Amino acid sequence: MVETDESSSSNDINGEMFQLNIIPDNTIDRRDVLIHRFTVFSQVLSSLFTESFTAVAEIPVENILRLVCDCLAVNGKMLEARPSTDHLLLLALLPTVHKTALSILNSLILMCRQVLIPFTSTINKLFIQSLVWTRVNTKYGQQKQYCTLRECVYKTMTTWLQLLGSSSNLVAEETDLIKEIISDVTPQVDVIKLSTTGMNTGLEPPKKKKKKNAGYQEITQGMSSYRKTNILANSTLTSNCLKVFQLFVSSFGSSLQTKSYKDIQEVIVSILLDVQCNREVPPVPYSDDKSRKRLYAVLKACVISQHSKLPSLLQCAVRFFTIGQNDPSVMVSSFCREALSISECLFHPRAPCLRGPNFEVSTIHSDKSIQKETLVNHSSIQNTPNKPLVPSKTLTLSRSKVEKTSVKPTLNQPQQTFIQDSNIEADSDSDLDEEPEDNASSKPKKLSFEDMQTLEDVADGHMPSVEESEMRTSQEKISQVEDVHGSVVSEDMPEEKPDSMSLDVQTQNKAVESMAMSFIDAGPDSD
Repeated sequence: MVETDESSSSNDINGEMFQLNIIPDNTIDRRDVLIHRFTVFSQVLSSLFTESFTAVAEIPVENILRLVCDCLAVNGKMLEARPSTDHLLLLALLPTVHKTALSILNSLILMCRQVLIPFTSTINKLFIQSLVWTRVNTKYGQQKQYCTLRECVYKTMTTWLQLLGSSSNLVAEETDLIKEIISDVTPQVDVIKLSTTGMNTGLEPPKKKKKKNAGYQEITQGMSSYRKTNILANSTLTSNCLKVFQLFVSSFGSSLQTKSYKDIQEVIVSILLDVQCNREVPPVPYSDDKSRKRLYAVLKACVISQHSKLPSLLQCAVRFFTIGQNDPSVMVSSFCREALSISECLFHPRAPCLRGPNFEVSTIHSDKSIQKETLVNHSSIQNTPNKPLVPSKTLTLSRSKVEKTSVKPTLNQPQQTFIQDSNIEADSDSDLDEEPEDNASSKPKKLSFEDMQTLEDVADGHMPSVEESEMRTSQEKISQVEDVHGSVVSEDMPEEKPDSMSLDVQTQNKAVESMAMSFIDAGPDSD
């Protein structure tokens, strides 16, 4: 009951107790026995938490937290404010009591985890309370006071952040926590003070003193002026503190206050500059490679968990990680290489996201009629590669059309073609009743029955050849002819060359025309 300054008696304790050995009356022996019993009790309690239970067990969380709070409530400043023999003896054993209480708390966190979320504010205050009263300024290159106790606090806090993460609500104590972390992370500065006491400020030179016992005194004066420094002083404390720093930034980086996050960035950048500029002789806490690796890990956490209202450290981190690859420690250089690859991927992603948008190739779909025409053309060309292309539309001429055109006078006039347009049907009945305008003045004479019969026989025998000749002449004038299926025959297609049969047909046509003219010139009364 030191925290309340009340004395307790055995009568106030209710319930059954274990029969322990009698505590000696001597003050010094009594303190040692009590501390030993408390340490054994904490070890047994921690082992009970770590063992698996065969059945459902009820853990008295509130009672255990009350025990831890009572142990951590007694601090060194309280005992120094009220000095006494008992308080001074307790002050010497106080770090052992606190480390034992923190080990109980660590075991409770490992066992209960999310069950402790309602008690987060109490546990966070215990951490900050232990860090505040153990902060003591020390000289350059020397071990800090209460160093092992602060290490135990940081280890328990690491377990707390690893298991609960942002659910630990440690951000509520961010101001005090960041202040304590920065004090442990920042390397100590070697300061040399010059004193002017004992120096002559006048213009006269100082008087020379005689040397007495020169040999031994010179050696002792030189040894007293030499300061011993430990290059690995507080290295374990700095390493554990940086581990908490990394987890804290990773869990609460985006939800921190702007000023707090800015202080974190400035401290990390300044320490890294100091470490990389003095690569041969790093600052005292960072001679250990484990501390340097965790320092780069804090920078990596700042890059990943960036604050929304402050500029990113990504460009600075790329430069720091590039230089860190030349670190003499393999552990540090390999970590910097891995962190550099992560930073480069943040700059330029090498591949799209696995569930990103699907990019489809846009295709232009033509009209269905055009597609059908192209398919017909390809199929016709593939099926008949050596066969000349001839329009599939058949052109027919009636016999009456042949008779009227053959009777028509053709003196001093070019021969007219029967096919004028592919869309005009040749066998239409409207053209049969039309009379040529040239024969209006001189009407043709009537033919006899025998002459008409012979003319019909000649026309019937040579009609297919007339159609072929007319189609060949029409291919030279018409550029494209549409077929039944809508396909187009272009001018680039091969044309048929006139053969000997077409020449014979032309001579026969001329003979028919001359015979018709002879009948016209003979007159109506001639045979």
